[in-house]
This record gives sequence, C-alpha cells and structure tokens, in this order.
Amino acid sequence: MICAKERKFKNALQSRIRLITTALNLKGNSFDWQEIKPSLTRNLPANVLEQSQIVANLKDLLYILPLKELFAQLPFIKDPQEAAKKAEEKLEKQSELTLAAKKVQSQD
Repeated sequence: MICAKERKFKNALQSRIRLITTALNLKGNSFDWQEIKPSLTRNLPANVLEQSQIVANLKDLLYILPLKELFAQLPFIKDPQEAAKKAEEKLEKQSELTLAAKKVQSQD
C-alpha cells in the first residue's frame, strides 16, 4: 500500500518536473526533465520523550559519556558541542554559587 502511494507520488512529481522544464525550455533554456531523479526518504517520527528519558538516565554516567555525546542523542539540539559547552558553564556557575552559599553558612 505504501509502495503504491510512493509510486503514484513519484509519477506525479515527475510529471510536474516535466511541465516545469517544458515551460522553462519555451523561454530559451535547455533542461532535460529525465536528468532529474527524485529520491524519497521514509522518515519515522522521533520519540523525543523516550530519547530524553534515556539521556536523563545516562546523565549519571557523565564520567563515562561526555555531555556532547548525550546532547547528540536529542534530535531537537542542532549543535551538541555548543549545548555541552553552555551546560558545563552553567554547572560551573552552579557549583561556585553552592560553594559561596556554604561559606556564608559556615561564617554564621
């Protein structure tokens, strides 16, 4: 069933390409519609919730897996290296604030 829909879609796409190249050729161009080979890729939707839960479970293994590798598993993060850098900066600031708070508590 999916193959039939894909075949029909590909044929319709080929006929549209043929029409467009014919119209462009009437204006003085020389395009050959048969040189254009459309390729279709079947994409499955990503289960972002499941992937984020896996990453959350793996965050305890930071000594084994770098943050960049964990962020690379999430499809909505475009640049895992930049995200890892920002996360590490945030963790450093958080640890500095924690140390400062402990110093203040010990002085009281």
